Amino acid sequence: GRLSRWLTLPPLQRPLLTERLDSGTGSRQVKPEEFERQKLRHDNGQTCMRRLQVLAASKHAGGVRSPGPSSPQVSITGRNSVNLDTNFDLEEKMECLVMYKNSFATARLLHYAVWFAWNNHERDAATVKLVLLAMADPDAKADYRSFSSAPKTVIGAIHLAAGHGYVPAMEVLWQFAETHAKRSELVN
Repeated sequence: GRLSRWLTLPPLQRPLLTERLDSGTGSRQVKPEEFERQKLRHDNGQTCMRRLQVLAASKHAGGVRSPGPSSPQVSITGRNSVNLDTNFDLEEKMECLVMYKNSFATARLLHYAVWFAWNNHERDAATVKLVLLAMADPDAKADYRSFSSAPKTVIGAIHLAAGHGYVPAMEVLWQFAETHAKRSELVN
């Protein structure tokens, strides 16, 4: 059916899912706060998918990323332009974006790209490369709490990749670290 055709498309060419999360359906009741976190994760995941599609379209259309002082933007030009919002900050933190150690993490697009590439079994971590080529910070940090009263734990994208045992993303992140000094920051 439609789902099987959707799954056969390459991940970045799949149309966005528009299904709503509904707390009243299903076999188990979901606590309101858990439902809100799941809905936020779903919405932020859809936002990240749109941003990854913009970066992919920009790369294929010959667009360039113009680094601005506060909010870098993507410019898509040429005959292959797409109708997607290109005005976004690569370093924006989004709540409940990825799961790490059974907790929701507040993370950036780079962390989502690591999770996405791992989840889609990308052998070369192409999605991670795409975000890094758009000049995202390879040392970008995410944070999570293992339980509500615990202090925040800060992790880098390389820690997320290592937590999943995803070596291709670790190699890509290591390659994009500019200097050995930057590399030491990446793993500390």
